[in-house]
Amino acid sequence: MKKYIKSFLILISVFLSWSCIVNASIEFSSKSSSIALKPGTQVTYNSAFSGWDSHSVVKDSGNDNLVKYGTLPNLQYADVPYDSLVILGKILGNTTVLGRSFLNSPIDLQGGTLNLFGDLSLSSQTTIVSSGFFHLNSNAMVLGGDLTIPTDVKLTVTSSGVIDGQGNLLIFEGNGKLLVDQNVTLTLRNVVLKDIKDFGIDESSLGSNKTWRSRLALQNSEIKLSRNYTFTIGELYIHGDVVVSGTNQFAYTSTNQAWITDNSTLKFDVGTTFSYGSFATMAYGSPKTLLGMTDATSQLYFNGCHFVTTCTGIQLTKGTLIIDHKNLFYNQDGLIDNDQRVGLSVSEAIAFGDGTAANDLNIEIMPAGNFELTTGILAYNNQN
Repeated sequence: MKKYIKSFLILISVFLSWSCIVNASIEFSSKSSSIALKPGTQVTYNSAFSGWDSHSVVKDSGNDNLVKYGTLPNLQYADVPYDSLVILGKILGNTTVLGRSFLNSPIDLQGGTLNLFGDLSLSSQTTIVSSGFFHLNSNAMVLGGDLTIPTDVKLTVTSSGVIDGQGNLLIFEGNGKLLVDQNVTLTLRNVVLKDIKDFGIDESSLGSNKTWRSRLALQNSEIKLSRNYTFTIGELYIHGDVVVSGTNQFAYTSTNQAWITDNSTLKFDVGTTFSYGSFATMAYGSPKTLLGMTDATSQLYFNGCHFVTTCTGIQLTKGTLIIDHKNLFYNQDGLIDNDQRVGLSVSEAIAFGDGTAANDLNIEIMPAGNFELTTGILAYNNQN
């Protein structure tokens, strides 16, 4: 059953001064129709809601639809913050949520926008139903369990913020996509990315919305490869410990910078392939130096993997390269293939350092570690 708060409530809003559980769907037919919660009250919303002009859940009672104040002292969910709105019914279409909230139901945007003005915690029951936009406004979407982006669903992040996995899986089913818009930074934190993949020319599960002015940051996360994946457009940042695992290839072909920041490690685990290169045109800088490390605490860790560069080559400076187990290096165009053109000069080489002491690359070879240059040129330019 759907309850309608009609426009005759333009001058009179419904004010609640006690705890409230809403079981019926509510549709606000006017921007000035509203339910206002006085201080000290709580609301548990148990059905779908839709609002006027995207104002479905807002913080104050000034010509908006659903407002929340006060604390929630009797929550059944231990990880839900106080001063929160608990939404048990699904989010449907354009929805604005002001303040920290807890969602225990589907997100069915139907091409609309979820606009956050506070962290949104998802329960393990939350699912993604349809395509749409996440306007995070520097807030976090916190997973309470594994979350799947279904096939044929495209989610576009249109303002900067965080998806915090809390150690859970973010699963990309079929051709499901999570894209970052222009001038937006998306941080994926404490999450395991499962089944990200390429499925067409410049088409992949995770990346830019076809704009180089986008930034993807990975923090204390893991990429579990089941198929090849290519980062083609935009900037990539590594914070904390990021691991690439599986038996497939992670390729970086963007013409923009990737950074391993201070006190951070990008690790390629046993059986993976890291491919770097194949740049058509440059946005800025040299194609050899697009994988940058901030200082000696920035680490690139090869743990029994394949490392492939094109004949553009690569120049690693400032940070620390860790070699563990047996690693095979290939300085050649294309994937591992004896028929491909290999690097023939120092300008095309895999280079350590650039000849200046300030940019020396630290190299740590673990007791069981070694690497074999299978094709091409290796240039050692360190001063020390």
